[in-house]
Amino acid sequence: VPSHPRKSMIVGMGFVSSLAVGLFLIFLVERLDNGFSDTDQLENLTGMPVLGPVPRLAAAEKDGRAPSEIILASPDSAYGEAIRSIRTGLTVSNVDASPKVILIASALPGEGKTSLAVSLARQSAISSVRGNVVLVDCDLRRPSVSGVLGLRAEVGLTELFAGQTTLDEILKIDPKSGLHVIPSTAGTPNPPELLHSQHMHDLLKQLSDSYDLVIIDSPALDAVADARLLAHFVDATVFVVQSQATSRQKVLGSLKSLVSAGANIAGLVLHRTAEIPEEKYAYSERELA
Repeated sequence: VPSHPRKSMIVGMGFVSSLAVGLFLIFLVERLDNGFSDTDQLENLTGMPVLGPVPRLAAAEKDGRAPSEIILASPDSAYGEAIRSIRTGLTVSNVDASPKVILIASALPGEGKTSLAVSLARQSAISSVRGNVVLVDCDLRRPSVSGVLGLRAEVGLTELFAGQTTLDEILKIDPKSGLHVIPSTAGTPNPPELLHSQHMHDLLKQLSDSYDLVIIDSPALDAVADARLLAHFVDATVFVVQSQATSRQKVLGSLKSLVSAGANIAGLVLHRTAEIPEEKYAYSERELA
C-alpha cells in the first residue's frame, strides 16, 4: 500500500472543505436575496393574504408605454388577467360587503403602486355595469396619476379644499375607459394636515355615495405618513410589494405601521414578477373540446 500521498485524507479534507464553502455560499445568497420571489413566500412571512402576482411588462417598459395601456389594448393578456384577479379578490375579501373605498399603498417609491392603481381603476371602469369608478390622486407631493393618463390638471385637491374651485371643475374623465379622475397639484404646504382633515373625510363620503368604486393612490409609507392617515378613511388597503426588490424588513415594518394605524389590509400584491408567456393563458383546442 503506498504511504504517500494519503488519498483518503485528501479526499476527506476536500469533502469537508467543499461542504463548508457550499454552506457559506448558501448563507451568503440568502442574506443577499432579502426580497420576495413568489407569492407563497410573501404570504408565509407576512401572515397576510396575497391577492396575486402582477407580471413585469418588459416590452411595454422598453417602448415607454404605461402598463395601464395594456388593459385597453390587450384585456385578455397575462397582465390584464392579473389585474382582473386582484379586482375579484377585493370583491370577495369581505363576504358581508365588498369594499368601496380602496387605498393603494407601498413601502417605497418606484414599486409600481401608481401604475397598479391606474390599471385597476381602468379595468374596473371598463368592467363596471355603470362604469361608475373614480381614481383619486392623494400624492400631494409628487402627483403622477394625471401624467400617466395623459390628462392636464391645473387645479386639484388642494384648490378644492381651499374653496378656490368645485369638485365638478377639477374632475377629469379618461376618454379611453370612462374612468373619472380627481387630480392633485404639487406644492401643498402641509399634505398630512390636508389629507387628515374633515374636508377629506367629507369628500370620500360623497364619492362613496356617488360611485361604485373609489380608488386612492397614496405616497410611499417609508417617505411620509400620508398613507397611514388615509387608512382611517378607507374600507380596505392594498399593499404593493415589488418582486425581489423590496426588502423584507421594509415590508414588515410598513405593514406593522399600517396595522397600528387601524388599516384593514385586504391583501398584498407582488408586483413586477417574471413575465408570463401569453400561451400560459391561452386554451388549446384539446382543452376546449
